[in-house]
Order: sequence, then structure tokens, then C-alpha cells
Amino acid sequence: MIKKYLKVVMIMATFLVVSVFSLNSKEIKADTSVLRTIQSVTSSPDSNQQNYIQQSANSQVLSKYEITTLNADLNQFSQSTDKKTGELLNAQFAVCVVDRLNGASIEDYSQNLFNTKQIGDKAHNKGILLVVAIEDKQYRVQLGDGWKGTVLNQDNIQDYVFGDSLTEMLRSENYDGAISQIVQRTIGIAGQEVTLAQPLQSYADAYQSIKVQEAIERSEYQKQLEDMVSILSHTIAIGFGILLGTFAIYAIARAVIEAIAIKKYKKVKEILDVDLSFNEDLEFLPNSVESLAH
Repeated sequence: MIKKYLKVVMIMATFLVVSVFSLNSKEIKADTSVLRTIQSVTSSPDSNQQNYIQQSANSQVLSKYEITTLNADLNQFSQSTDKKTGELLNAQFAVCVVDRLNGASIEDYSQNLFNTKQIGDKAHNKGILLVVAIEDKQYRVQLGDGWKGTVLNQDNIQDYVFGDSLTEMLRSENYDGAISQIVQRTIGIAGQEVTLAQPLQSYADAYQSIKVQEAIERSEYQKQLEDMVSILSHTIAIGFGILLGTFAIYAIARAVIEAIAIKKYKKVKEILDVDLSFNEDLEFLPNSVESLAH
């Protein structure tokens, strides 16, 4: 009987152990499933957001935070509209980071990549492409033909977008800061030509503020230059007047001296003429002065 009871107890114990293990196993699987679900949600991009950032395998230089921030700006930029008509321009701004240009010039590489990716639509051609070659240490903002004749051109990009601060950031390998500056300042210039989404308006305002300050400085410089020219003109006029006055005084003094000299010459000549005349008269006298003296 005891053996029979022991058997029953062992069977029951075994059943309990198996049940507990099975329950724990289900809980573990459930937790793993939840974890996978969380990972899937956090790593998947927003269905309404497009990814405008491309980095080659050997040039993963942008942080995840910066990629998210840049993509937010670039997606908002794609909502830019025409200032006059309010028409959606389908403007696209893409960023491509590569390790090297494989012997091509930065201009050719950017143009070829721009055409290959077909950035911006055909109707407006308002595409923008930033290419950064890490190992070659070169970068360029390539523009679609739709930007021709606007303030968004290579000259303004060179003056405003690229600068000492950018060079320093790239030299110190601060690619987050460098690429962010290029994107924000390029959008700022574009904002003078198109209507930007409200979150991007500050970039356009910053560019406008700098241009206003440059205009003020240019006006002040022009005023200083005009003042200097005016002072120089007056100085030259005064100098020229003094020179003319000196010349006039010299001419008058010379005329006076010449007149005095002529007058003296005439007097001397008259005296000499009288003396010569007297001597000539003596020659015609019958007796000399000496004989008369005797």
C-alpha cells in the first residue's frame, strides 16, 4: 500500500513540475513576443516620413538623432509652396555621404548622382542634393535647374552656407554639426524664393537678418567711401586753388619785376643816349676843352 501511495505522489509531483515548467515557458515566449513588438514599433519609420539621408557602408558618420532631426526638416521642406500661387513645388532635398569620389570631381559626381536619383519633379525641378565625401574631404550642394535665376545659387551657397565654422567642424569630424549647418542654411536661402513650412521659417529669417545686416554695413561703407571721396575732392580743390594762386602771384610778381627792370633799362638807356650824344657833340667843336682851358 505504501508503495502504491508513493507512486501516486510521484506521479502527482511530476505532473505539477511539468505544469509549472509549461506555464513559465509560455510566459517567456509571451515576453519575447512583446519585446519583438516593441522593437518593431520603435525601429520602423513613420509611414508619412520619407528618408532623405543616404550613407555608404564605410561612411556612417551621422548619429541616429541627427538623422531623425535632418529627416524631419527635409520632409517639411518637401512641403514648400510657390510664394505667388501657393502651388506645392514637390521640392526635395537629399543628403548623400560617401567615403570617396572614385577619381571623379565633386561637380561631376554630384551632377551624375542628382540625375540618377531624379531629385525633385520634372515640372518644377526644385531638387537639392548635398554630397559629402569623407575621405576626399570634399562637399557640394547640387541644385536643380528650377533654382536658376534665384538667390539660391552657388555664389550665395559659397558665401553663406560654407564658411570658416563649417571648415572647422569638418576638420574636427563634427559631421552632425557640419551637415546640419549646410542643410539649415541652404533651406534658409531657398526660403527667400519659396514659402517654407512654419518650423523652417526661422532658417529663412536668419538668412534675411544677415542680408539686412550686410546691407547696413555696405551702406555705411558706401557712406564712408563717399565722405572720403568728398574730403579728397575738397583737398584737391583747395590744393589746386593754392597752386593756381601761387602761380598767379608768381606771374604777377614776375610781371612787376619785368616792368621795373624795363623801366630801369629805359632810364639807363636814356642816360647812355644823352652821354653818347654829348660826346658826339664835342667832336664837332672847333677847339677842344683843353685848349679852351688855356
